[in-house]
Amino acid sequence: NIDSTNGRLNNQKLGEETKLELNLLERRADAFGTMVNSLEFSVMESTKRSIIQEERKACQNSVGFSCVDLSDSEEEEEEEKDISDAVQYTTKHIRRFNFFNALYESTSQRAPLSFNKQE
Repeated sequence: NIDSTNGRLNNQKLGEETKLELNLLERRADAFGTMVNSLEFSVMESTKRSIIQEERKACQNSVGFSCVDLSDSEEEEEEEKDISDAVQYTTKHIRRFNFFNALYESTSQRAPLSFNKQE
């Protein structure tokens, strides 16, 4: 690539200073191209290493993790708890009502106290 460029430039009549600057630019371009290639390779290798490390961490962290679907049982437990609370609340008030009803009936059956005067 450089040789063909130099050949074309040699065919054109350039000044010596321009040819030197052109050669300097071509060498810099080659150096920068090599540097860019090595940086791209380094970035790709770093990306691969980080992916491997993340996969290892994920495997290590998931060893004690179990995937059991508890969504239905949790909803059922909450529903059963709500029903149980409602039943307890209702039975408490029924007992209280029955107690006061029995108390009222026993007190209403009594005859009023009468005082008989003894003469």
